[in-house]
Amino acid sequence: MLARTAARSSRLARPSPSRAPPRRTLTARRAVATAGVLAYTAYRLAPDHLALAAPLHADAPPPAGVYLDPTTKTPFPSRLTSPHGVPLRLVGTGVRTVSFLGIRVYAAAVYVSEREFDLATHGTIAGWEGYTPERLIPPFAIPPGDQPDRPKGEELVHNLLEKADMAVVIIPLRNTSLPHLRDGFSRALVARMKNPRVSQEFTDAMNESTGAAMIEFKSFFPGKTLSKGMPLELYYSAVDRSVTFQLRNEETRSPDVLGTLREPILARELMVSYFSNDAAPSSELVKSVAMGFDDIGTDGPRPKETQGIHLHHACLRIKDPKVSLPFFKDVLGMRTLFTYNAGCFSIYYMFHSDDDVDAEKVWADFPNQKGLLELIHRHGSEDESFTYASGNHPTDPAQQGFGHLGLVVDDVPRLVARAQAAGCKVVKAQGESSSETVGWPKGTPQPIEAYNQLYSNMAMIESPDGTWIELVPRVMDKH
Repeated sequence: MLARTAARSSRLARPSPSRAPPRRTLTARRAVATAGVLAYTAYRLAPDHLALAAPLHADAPPPAGVYLDPTTKTPFPSRLTSPHGVPLRLVGTGVRTVSFLGIRVYAAAVYVSEREFDLATHGTIAGWEGYTPERLIPPFAIPPGDQPDRPKGEELVHNLLEKADMAVVIIPLRNTSLPHLRDGFSRALVARMKNPRVSQEFTDAMNESTGAAMIEFKSFFPGKTLSKGMPLELYYSAVDRSVTFQLRNEETRSPDVLGTLREPILARELMVSYFSNDAAPSSELVKSVAMGFDDIGTDGPRPKETQGIHLHHACLRIKDPKVSLPFFKDVLGMRTLFTYNAGCFSIYYMFHSDDDVDAEKVWADFPNQKGLLELIHRHGSEDESFTYASGNHPTDPAQQGFGHLGLVVDDVPRLVARAQAAGCKVVKAQGESSSETVGWPKGTPQPIEAYNQLYSNMAMIESPDGTWIELVPRVMDKH
């Protein structure tokens, strides 16, 4: 199952290169909007990764090195280099929504310096020992066995900023003005200065210098429009405790520095404001970053001796092909690659194809295929009294093992309805989450809220043989 966003790029299922051309129902307006925000990523990518002269379509796969925010489909580079030459990695994304109007204002991404990200995820930055996502997500639920006095929320981010460079990239989802964004930054800073833990750091002399820094800060932003899809970048340096604000030239993508906030406390607190315990501008961003720090996908390259190894197929036992095959074909849309009668049992190899069925091509390159499903039927197992263990026994952990298969689908509720119409059991509808719907025995402690938010995107259905099939939406509403 998916845990991160982050393992961030891998969360987004991408169409195969053989996928049919985009449907004509995509409007020109949607394609142009996508082109506008995709163009921004070019400044860090090789030209061949993003041919800007070519038409861009909203359902096209993202270029290499680009992560799409699940809610808005806004693309962000997976890596950046700060103005100080520090390599940064994407940790999380989210959307800022005006709650009382329901208007999405901008998408944002948080980046952290590569080295310090690794130090934090391995617990070698003070306060980050034994990190879990709930320590960054209000109301900071404490997992069983964790230490309640460990740093949480803003305090955890403060510790990180002692060592790490950080960047926040803001991409407007509608035309806005730089003064409008400036006013938002100013309000966030004023709120941070009223925080008792922050205000106690100030002396009279510091109050005076901070006031002067605020006046200078407000002069950074000219009265100009920031077009939809064009980024505003904030780079925090842990060395000189400053935040540099920069735009990108719309034609050359070269940096255009607006100014640098050099007052250390203001610089730090501006970055911390995105993780405010009670007033973060985007709860989605906080959750995404929290999951992004969960030490997932941080392994190094695989051993050279293992290059070329890939998951080819999974195998399930079925008791009656007359019952099971229609489920995999009609409900899940799989097609038969080949069948083989081995005497006492038969094998059915299944595969997915979005184009016209061309089993011959798949068979010709059989060893290099991925995502195949092997169904084995032992002749005579059709007896109604006979059942196979699903691996998800409701009470006995000793009878648990195999969990489920996961499929990416465009419309989870619609496929659930198809399964119900075919007589299949629905283990979990979209929007639900509990230990039992994960497959753990009754009485297992419930998951943390961050996981429930993630898992509620999925649904779980059961095949005629009791195998659980997880339905993962191509676009995540919650992550």
